[in-house]
Amino acid sequence: MSLFYSRQPSPKLNGERTSPSSVGLLEPIDRTLTSRKFLLNGERWSGGGWRTMASIVYCMAQFLVAVPDAVLGPTLLALGHQISCRDSGEICPEMLEAIGWNRTGAAISVLLAWLLSQFLNGHYSLAMGFAMISASFLICPFSTTPYQIHVSFFFIGIGKGLASLNSTALMVALRQGNKQKLRKWVNLLSIFWGLGSISTPLLVSLTTLKDFRLSFFSVGIMCLSLSLVVFYVRFKVPDRKHPPSTFRISRQRLSSCRAYVIMVLGYLFAFVAVGVEFNIVAYITPYIESLKIGSNTTGNFITSSYSFAFMLGRIISGYLELQGVSPLVILDSCMLVATLLAALVSMYPTSMSVIWLGAVGWGMFLSPSWPCTLIILRQTGPLSELMVQMFIFAIYCGQWTLDLIMDRIIQEFGTKALTYGLSCALLSALLIVITISVVYHSRPSAVSNSPKTSKSPAAKMKIMKRRALTIP
Repeated sequence: MSLFYSRQPSPKLNGERTSPSSVGLLEPIDRTLTSRKFLLNGERWSGGGWRTMASIVYCMAQFLVAVPDAVLGPTLLALGHQISCRDSGEICPEMLEAIGWNRTGAAISVLLAWLLSQFLNGHYSLAMGFAMISASFLICPFSTTPYQIHVSFFFIGIGKGLASLNSTALMVALRQGNKQKLRKWVNLLSIFWGLGSISTPLLVSLTTLKDFRLSFFSVGIMCLSLSLVVFYVRFKVPDRKHPPSTFRISRQRLSSCRAYVIMVLGYLFAFVAVGVEFNIVAYITPYIESLKIGSNTTGNFITSSYSFAFMLGRIISGYLELQGVSPLVILDSCMLVATLLAALVSMYPTSMSVIWLGAVGWGMFLSPSWPCTLIILRQTGPLSELMVQMFIFAIYCGQWTLDLIMDRIIQEFGTKALTYGLSCALLSALLIVITISVVYHSRPSAVSNSPKTSKSPAAKMKIMKRRALTIP
C-alpha cells in the first residue's frame, strides 16, 4: 500500500470552527512525495537493511584503509632489494623517498576529495580510491626502478586518503539523524581501522615466508572487490547533503581570540603528534631489520602489538571521556608518557625489550591524539566541514614533513638516530599541548568582564544575525 495516514492540523491553530465529528479525521497523504522530500533533504531514510549494509561497507573500507601502511612498512627492504638498492645495513634512501611520495599523495588527496565532492557522489570517490590502491598494489611487485616504485607509492597515498575521507564522510551523512547511533558507528570505524592494522602485519609475516608479492596481490584483490561493492551500494543509498558551514562562535566562555589561538595550536598539534602516530607503523620493521636486531617476522609482530595497543587506547580514552575526564588532561598525560618512552628507546636503541615496551606504549598513549584534539576544537566553537578537512590536511602534511626529516636524519647519522628524531617530535607535541592547556584555562582579562564592556543578550543576538547574513 503506497499511502499512509497522519492527522490534520489542529483547527484551533487555523482559527476555523468545525464540528466535533470532523476533528481528528485521518487524511491519506501521498507517501512518494514525503519520501522524496526526505531523500532530497537527507533528514530521514527508511532504507531497511541497506542502511546497515552500507554502514558495514564503510567499516570494511576503514579496515582496508589501514592495510597499505601495514603492508608497505614490513616489505620496504624487500622492495629495495628488488630495485637493486645497496645493502649497507641502513634503510634504502630510494625507499625513504618512496614513503615521502606516499605521504605527498595522501596530502593531495584531501584537496582532491574536496574538489570531487563538489560534483561527484562520495561513493564514486570511495570506489575510485580503492581502485587506485588495487592497481598500484598489483603493479608495485613488478617494479624494477625507483621511479616506478615512487609512482606506485604516490597513487597508493592518494587512494588511501580518498578512501579514508569518503568512508568517514559517508558514515556521518548516513547516521547524522541519530547521535547515539552516529557515535556508535564512528567508534566502529576506529575499531575496524585497528583490526586492519593488527591483522595485516600477521598476513605479511605468513606470505613473506614464500614470496612477499603474495601480500601485495591479496591487498589488490581485496581493494578491487570492495570498490565493486561500493559501486553497488551507491545505487541503494540516497545522496546526502552535508550540514552547512557556520561562522565560528566561541563557547565555554572563551573569547574569540583565545578560540582561534586554540584552533591554530590544535592544527599544529595534529601536524606533529598525529603525524607521528601514523608514521611509526611504517618504521618499526625496517628499523629492526636494518639494525639486524630481529627478523622481519619479529618486526611484524611488534607492529601488530603497536596497532592492538592503539585500538585499546582509543577504547580506554573514549571511556574516560564518557566518565567526565577532560580531554586536555588525557592529552597532557599521554604525551608526557609517550615522550618519556621515546627518550628510553633513544637510550637503549638496540634492546628488543625496550623496543617492545616503546611500541606498545606509543600505541596506547598516542591513540587519543586524534579524537581528543577534535573534541577540544569542538568545545571552542562549531566545526565546519572545511575545518575538519583542514585538520586532516594538517595530519597528512605532518606525515610528509616528518618523513622528510627522518630521511635526512637516517642519511646523515644512520638508522639509530631515528629514535632521536622521534623524541624531538614528541617533545614538540608535548610543549604544544601544554600551551593549549594554558591558553584554555587562562582567565579572561578584567576589562572583558567589566559591566561597561559586556554586551546585553539582545546586542549579542544582533551580532550573531549580522554574522549569519555575511556567510556566503
